[in-house]
Amino acid sequence: MGDYSGFEFAFSDQTDESSICLSPNSLCAAGTTGASDPPSYTVWGAGFGFNLSLLTTSTNPVPVQLSGTGVTVALSSLPTGANMQIILSVGATTYCALMTAATQTLLWTSFNQTCWAPTVAGALSGAPNATNIEFQVASSPTIGTFDFCVTAISFQ
Repeated sequence: MGDYSGFEFAFSDQTDESSICLSPNSLCAAGTTGASDPPSYTVWGAGFGFNLSLLTTSTNPVPVQLSGTGVTVALSSLPTGANMQIILSVGATTYCALMTAATQTLLWTSFNQTCWAPTVAGALSGAPNATNIEFQVASSPTIGTFDFCVTAISFQ
């Protein structure tokens, strides 16, 4: 993704309920999400991400000071039956925002530490100094599937 294209990684809840498969040479993924399991929430979904710094590895991410008012993300399709979350890692803290459309601009102030909760908490106040960005398909009450590509991303 232009200047932001460090080490790519995939993740899942590792309960054998959720899985992800990445396409080589693209930001495309397909997989499944298991049914969420409150109150333990050991089934939470799957996703992928990449470090923002070109000089990073999975064990040594270097923060990048982002600018502007937010990030615009375009997906080939918005996963149905699950919440699509964009996650930023800022130091040891993660901030997330929910996507409601396949192409959407998310203001920095819409990222918070509990985007999945009815009452959100800990919002960003401006452009973060982030190490990576992630695209997570979060589990819902029913088992789901997903297949999407990140077709564009830009920091505004």
